[in-house]
Amino acid sequence: MSAGTFQVTNAQNVICSGNYDQFSKAKEFDIPFKCTDGRSGTIHIVRNDDLLSGGGTGVFSDGTTGEFKFGKDVGA
Repeated sequence: MSAGTFQVTNAQNVICSGNYDQFSKAKEFDIPFKCTDGRSGTIHIVRNDDLLSGGGTGVFSDGTTGEFKFGKDVGA
C-alpha cells in the first residue's frame, strides 16, 4: 500500500486522521481513523468516476456520525 493521508478538523479543533492507499482504483473503501480527543472510527468513502472527488460518512467510537465531501464536490 502506498499511504495517502487524510485529516479533518472540526469547529472545536479536534483533528481526526487516517491513512489509505492513494493509488487504489476502488470507488468505495473504508479508512480507520483516530482523533486527538481519544475517539476513533471508520470512514466509508465513495469516490466519483474521476477517483479524485466524492464524499464519505464517518462513524465514531462513541456512536456519532459525520459526513464530508472532497475534490470538486466541495461547495456543491
